[in-house]
Amino acid sequence: MPAEPGPALGGEGAGRRLEHDGLTWVAEVTGRGAVGFMFGSAAIESVHFRCTDERGPITRLAYLPAGIFAGLEDEELVALLRSAPPLVSRAAPESVETVDGVADGQPAAVVDYPGENDG
Repeated sequence: MPAEPGPALGGEGAGRRLEHDGLTWVAEVTGRGAVGFMFGSAAIESVHFRCTDERGPITRLAYLPAGIFAGLEDEELVALLRSAPPLVSRAAPESVETVDGVADGQPAAVVDYPGENDG
């Protein structure tokens, strides 16, 4: 079962509905924070996309600069949804979306940061 996001920050009815691939999704700002350090920090918001298909609930997560969610056009919101990875519960690894050539339950990509695995 996908991880459950918290309540929407915009209050009741703050979510936006959109259609994509034959499903009706609800997008909501569910968190706010900051990234960076000192003078290089920026405010961000987390956006959860939720819908239910024949297999059950689906939840995806994306991050945006703070304050732009309400001004996004529908096409921009769909593009954000398409780029948002699915959230899965650690208790249900069978629900992980797979990518060709990647074993079930394994990450599709591993990022190696410079210096992290050096000599």
